[in-house]
Amino acid sequence: MGSFNFTCAISGHSIQPGDDLRFILLTQNPYSENTAHQATSIDDHWFLRTPPLCARYADYGRVEFTQILGNLSPDTARTIQTWVSCLNQDVVERGRGDNSVHDVSVRVDMSFEAWLEALWEDRIRVEREFNPLDWEIGDEEATALVKKAQEGGQELSMDAARRMVREQRIPIGVPTLMRIEDLIARANLGDGRTAIGSYMVDEICPGCVRVRWDGLQAPKGFGKDIEKLERVVKVLEASEVRYAFVLMAGTGAYSHSAEIQIHPRPGIKGWHGGRDKNQESLQVSFMFILESVWQALLRARYDFRREDWTPEEYKESLHAFYKKAMESHSRHRLGPIGFDREGHAPGWMIASSMPGHGIPFTMGIPEHFRSFCDFGLSLKDASSFLDSLAELAFVQDKLRALNFRWHPSTYGGQADLDQNHWKFHASMAAIARAYHFQTQKLHEE
Repeated sequence: MGSFNFTCAISGHSIQPGDDLRFILLTQNPYSENTAHQATSIDDHWFLRTPPLCARYADYGRVEFTQILGNLSPDTARTIQTWVSCLNQDVVERGRGDNSVHDVSVRVDMSFEAWLEALWEDRIRVEREFNPLDWEIGDEEATALVKKAQEGGQELSMDAARRMVREQRIPIGVPTLMRIEDLIARANLGDGRTAIGSYMVDEICPGCVRVRWDGLQAPKGFGKDIEKLERVVKVLEASEVRYAFVLMAGTGAYSHSAEIQIHPRPGIKGWHGGRDKNQESLQVSFMFILESVWQALLRARYDFRREDWTPEEYKESLHAFYKKAMESHSRHRLGPIGFDREGHAPGWMIASSMPGHGIPFTMGIPEHFRSFCDFGLSLKDASSFLDSLAELAFVQDKLRALNFRWHPSTYGGQADLDQNHWKFHASMAAIARAYHFQTQKLHEE
């Protein structure tokens, strides 16, 4: 299909292979009705989820890092760890979808490469109502599970343990991805996950799980896969949980095949037909910003009255804030970290980047900042991460004042239209200069 490029989310310029850029994740704003004329702030449709990663464009919308993933710089590696740790907290796990090749599964504890692949395939969704307090409550239970596993000679990561804690809070009798996969595995029918020639398990909606036989390996002929699914039917019939289920004609791209749909056991309230709109998952997408555009924004000086602080002042403020945060972080991970707002010049940077001021009930910059604090680094070792975060806050504040709206990078097509885009910007610059001189002349008169 040939090469294609994505665009810089700020300038709109086509990004070419080898171009340096800032790579940032965005989350769909749960409070937005997705109506353009109703947007009043930079994050009304999409908001910043992650601190930026320095990367290099590698064609087809993919990125690479200056070092291979196994030999990253400490700063990049730590930022990646905060990305992955936070994704593990609120991601909606998914089995393979209708397209068993491109609709990749999404799992807690995936490798960073797998997260990038899922992101590129637009498969990452996160919980609509993430509660930061779950970190504190869930960590106590998760730590106990990890300790129990270690005593039994098994390995269990904290992120996987947290996932188990969340799973335990769902009422018995409600089918979930994890529960049905485990049921299939215990019956020695396969792992139900990613291997070709196995059962494919995915959630249609919360409380409704679908089981199919891998379409790439299904026996030829309509209905031949029923024999495979009937084995799962026998397992479900023998289960003490007594799920409601039906063997039926396939849905989605697998309408030519059969599938099993599994629903909650009758009598369980609140799980039949999925959950209400306020609990629907949120899309996570990505944004590329050309490094040249990023640096130009940092160099530019604007007259925004109160918002005239420099990037250096943002960095100094965040360094001071980090130092104060670390004094209490080990004893009080959650909850607001006290600070004197008036004593920190970039007020908007504090509001957009620190605990208690993000989009409510979502995972964003505040949670990534706290996750980074878990490393317990000295101010010197943390300075690179903090500087990058401060630059992001500076850029957001300036774009906010210019009525910009965050949005994912878009597909720029296979043709190289960059020259035309530069011509367009040159025309816009000419209009801006003419307007500036006209306005200046009117003021002088």
